[in-house]
Amino acid sequence: MNSGHLKWGSVDVLLEFLEVAIHTAVYLRQLYPESIFVARKKYGVAVFQAVHPEVAKYIQECLKAAGFHASKKQLKRLLVCFEADDIVADRFVVDVLAIAESCHSDVFLVELESCFRTFLLKLHSAQLYLEKIASPNATFSIRLETGNLSSLEFNASPSFEVSI
Repeated sequence: MNSGHLKWGSVDVLLEFLEVAIHTAVYLRQLYPESIFVARKKYGVAVFQAVHPEVAKYIQECLKAAGFHASKKQLKRLLVCFEADDIVADRFVVDVLAIAESCHSDVFLVELESCFRTFLLKLHSAQLYLEKIASPNATFSIRLETGNLSSLEFNASPSFEVSI
């Protein structure tokens, strides 16, 4: 197996982590009322999950796309961008290639879980240094950086077509 490729089965591990990280990042940036989130614990860290149907659905659809690209070994980075008045105020970046490298050398994924825990703790710490996004029009988006071939396959896939 080439270095930098996710092992079979580790795509699910990656997606599980990305889901936790995205929900928690959105909670910490305080774009939505606390009441739409429930507290959980993952990797030994307090995390949050959005229970609002539209927010949860958007995250799930983005993770579905991320899973497609990761399974093709073409997902490079995932970005959670926080925007105010059409300007990116800040973003959290997950370097999937670095995670893939960890998977390659960490047979039991022990080190990887430790890296996930560290990322989530840093996410919590980052909120102390970031200014609150004051705009009432604040929102977030999830962006994927992929290889060109994967993007072509994704766009041609009927399972990702949007019905209007």
